Amino acid sequence: MSPRHLARLFNAHLGDSPARFVRRIRNDAAARLLDASALPISEIARRCGFGSVEALRQSFVSQYDTSPSAYRDRLGRPLADH
Repeated sequence: MSPRHLARLFNAHLGDSPARFVRRIRNDAAARLLDASALPISEIARRCGFGSVEALRQSFVSQYDTSPSAYRDRLGRPLADH
């Protein structure tokens, strides 16, 4: 299957591109870890496939309109080191 055909199928069936789909899944996984653990944000970024804390922050802000730290603060979770 060509990359172009895969992109068309993704869009037709999921309403998104493969890259946006993967980014959304990574952000959702990060949100779950922020909610359920006291792991440092750097470890959450690593576990969710982000190359850096900054890459996680930018992607997270784009989807949730808040930073990972602010998201965790709103949940009342302890903030571990970055």
